[in-house]
Amino acid sequence: MPPLQSTYRKNHSTETTLLRVLNDILMTLDHHQDVILVMLDLSATFDTLDHDILISRLRCHFGFSDTVFKWFSTYLSGRTQSVIIGDTTSSPRSVDFGVPQGSILGPLLFSLYVAPLQDIVAAYRLDSMFNADDSQLYIAINPNDHSPALDTLRNCIDDVINWNTLNLFLCSPGKTEVIQFTSRFAQHPVLNCFSFGNTTIELSDNVRNLGVIVDKELGLKQHVNDICKKAILAIRSISRMRKSLSHDNLKCIVNAFCHFTPGLLQQFTLRPP
Repeated sequence: MPPLQSTYRKNHSTETTLLRVLNDILMTLDHHQDVILVMLDLSATFDTLDHDILISRLRCHFGFSDTVFKWFSTYLSGRTQSVIIGDTTSSPRSVDFGVPQGSILGPLLFSLYVAPLQDIVAAYRLDSMFNADDSQLYIAINPNDHSPALDTLRNCIDDVINWNTLNLFLCSPGKTEVIQFTSRFAQHPVLNCFSFGNTTIELSDNVRNLGVIVDKELGLKQHVNDICKKAILAIRSISRMRKSLSHDNLKCIVNAFCHFTPGLLQQFTLRPP
């Protein structure tokens, strides 16, 4: 398995991805350097995966034997799909792209398909982490001389986008997010924008990374506020239905919506209706 792919692997998750990325950034800030993080946006990757490219990759990149190679060729070929509306069914169309939906092998095949991306990033000696089709590239930069690191990052992104295009993945530069992490004690100016290819992106003050909001000083205040806001809205929704539920059912619903810290548990006591 690709070592930097955190999805569909035992003991790996979005949590381990975030821990790895945030830890790397904190360690870099401790060494008085800034970090530029680029989160590339890919669209419908599971649906546009090319079967011919995948089969070729299984043989050439991973060295699958002829027997196993034939197994996967048979597994992917000859599939059709139709649309049913009421009593009407469309004529079947062959499925030449994408992994079989709902299949056990689908996620594994996708991970193998995108494995060469890590080789591209490694050639530029950038740090990276992948979570399915979420690609995160980040590099340490000298606050007083951005140019060398930015040129390396720019060239790497161009090669990644070219690879995605050749492998029938649609990369949306306009939806790509870029943020510069700095120490709160730093007094040097930060970048306003970052350019690659024909795209110029304004740097964000905060980004949502795999569901977690982090700001440019690596603070989580906005994320905590967002979680608290959602928790309050959930409690209000529950309060409207509490008279119609038993105490045990009400407790189950509260636990399903909210996760309380010990401090909040002392403040919020659920009483029988």
